[in-house]
Amino acid sequence: MQDLSISGGYPARQWRPTGWVPQYTPKGALCWVWRKPVPRIPDHIADCTIYLYPSVDSAQNGENAGGSGFLAHVKSTVPGYGHLYAVTNYHVIEHGSCVLRLNNKAGGIDMIKTEYADWITHGDGDDIAVCPIRIDREMFRWWSVGTECFIDSSIIDAYNIGYGDEVFLVGRLVVHSGQQKNAIVVRFGNISLMADQEEPISHPEGPREGFLVECRSLSGFSGSPVFVTTTQDYGYVPQQKIEKLRQDRQQLRQPGEVVHYGGTFGPWLLGIDWGHIPLWKPVFEKDRKTQTDFMAEQNTGIACVAPAWKIMEVLNSEELIKVRKKEDKGIGERIDAAKTSSAVLDS
Repeated sequence: MQDLSISGGYPARQWRPTGWVPQYTPKGALCWVWRKPVPRIPDHIADCTIYLYPSVDSAQNGENAGGSGFLAHVKSTVPGYGHLYAVTNYHVIEHGSCVLRLNNKAGGIDMIKTEYADWITHGDGDDIAVCPIRIDREMFRWWSVGTECFIDSSIIDAYNIGYGDEVFLVGRLVVHSGQQKNAIVVRFGNISLMADQEEPISHPEGPREGFLVECRSLSGFSGSPVFVTTTQDYGYVPQQKIEKLRQDRQQLRQPGEVVHYGGTFGPWLLGIDWGHIPLWKPVFEKDRKTQTDFMAEQNTGIACVAPAWKIMEVLNSEELIKVRKKEDKGIGERIDAAKTSSAVLDS
């Protein structure tokens, strides 16, 4: 059980809408205010990223090995608490990179050692691994992604998420991963192809459902969280749909009224990066005409992203649900005990 309060002490940030935004005056008059796009992302989002290395020494030395990961949490049934998890690709831990490297608040880095057996993987073989973890929020600099921010089909439908929506990836660039601290890198792009069960992506372990994103992914970015935002003008929308879009209730009027609705929404966790689509080209002799038996890999610039709902499937595995229920029961009992043992004021 992790006392999130919430996620390392960082406040939740509401993303600012853009374009023509409707407002109502105190007397009920409708007016419009133009808000320009704000591409800047909150700094604390980078603090969800963790680095993974094969050993404490390789992590300390910042060696060119391992991959990326991030922190996510599931809210507890006890208000103010949550269950914290480290998330990465299965192939990262399969290759032995089970040591987490995080930034600490005093400056510098520190390591948390896990074992391969500590990680829970996806039952259907998707490239995802999850490890329950507890982190000292006074020592480490961190933030975690709440599962309520994980994208799903209802969000995709409500916000009309699709081709071209803006994406950013937060992870580790191995050629500049940082020595004194995790020098977290953000890469930007757009959705190239929506996840489709009928058209899975080719993965070394077999076809997998996933998004394709116009965003270069290299070795070391495996396990990085990928976020998506959308900027749209939905026109005049019935109030019922606005409620589904989770807009600020202050903008809602009487039941059944149609309201102009638009702006920038998100970010949501789109999923986890696991690789890129390669393009293999033949190698020629110096004459550029004689083809050899060798092939060279080129990066197409298309990243492969396992959907957030696949991560949820791991988090909602029977094993992890049982652990959460047990911990929720324990913290609830401790809170009740503290209440009954507290002093009573004399009236």
